[in-house]
Amino acid sequence: MTKFLTRLFRDNRGLAAVEYAFLCGLIVIVMIGALGGLANMIILTWSNVQTQSQNAVNQANGN
Repeated sequence: MTKFLTRLFRDNRGLAAVEYAFLCGLIVIVMIGALGGLANMIILTWSNVQTQSQNAVNQANGN
């Protein structure tokens, strides 16, 4: 059992896969945060477009 545990602790073959998985996880978390901020900007932009369009229609109708 001791030999098995010693060999297990010295084995680095799966280490690169774990590092890549961790890196991918961090990238996904950053992307979710960035896309959340981008979504808010898009919502504000389209809200502004709607307001400006409604104002233009109201002015064209003489309201």
